[in-house]
Amino acid sequence: RAASEAARLKRGGKAGRPARPDARARPVAGARPDTRAAGTAANAQGLPLRHPAMVATIAFLALCVAALVTHRLLDPDLWQHLAVGRAMWERHGIPMRHEWTWPSWGRPEVLNSWLFRALLWPFWAAGHEWGLQTWRWFATLGALALAVATGRRLGGRGLLPLLGVTLAALVLRQRTQVRPETLSFVLAALQLWVLEARRQGGPDRRWALPVVALLWANAHVSW
Repeated sequence: RAASEAARLKRGGKAGRPARPDARARPVAGARPDTRAAGTAANAQGLPLRHPAMVATIAFLALCVAALVTHRLLDPDLWQHLAVGRAMWERHGIPMRHEWTWPSWGRPEVLNSWLFRALLWPFWAAGHEWGLQTWRWFATLGALALAVATGRRLGGRGLLPLLGVTLAALVLRQRTQVRPETLSFVLAALQLWVLEARRQGGPDRRWALPVVALLWANAHVSW
């Protein structure tokens, strides 16, 4: 108790007198406020997507990715996909028997990817090879855009999510032949975006998951 009283006397001069505030803590007239904390918070948020620099970067990277996946069409199954798609548009129904190769002609057939073929035919009818390249662009950029949105939900800011999906496009390029799996890329990315948006406290769009599952089950066997 005596030591405590002595410390109080030393700080305040008398027992019971409140200690004077430290002069070093007093604000100085004309001094600039400390903006380091505000700058750190701004850096953590990164540039908004509508900032001109971000818009220009996104446009440039989108062009790079589109050029990356624009290459020769080498998939031998492409012509069967197009033939089935054309038959569905002409008959307004899904063929239930195999009509595309002689060895299996007339056999009952369940087309697991009928939705992909139905969606693909209008692209070919509109622009032939360039129509199929357009399909590649839409599918690849759509999947990567949803991946960027998911990354931002997980805390990615600034250029980091954009650079991440650009590197992913280098790997994805070898799987961008015009096949049903290109549609599954978009549906998988959409599913992850819906789930992560809800998990991070965003809008609840779980109603969309059965719709995604229904589309995926009729687009590719990977569902």
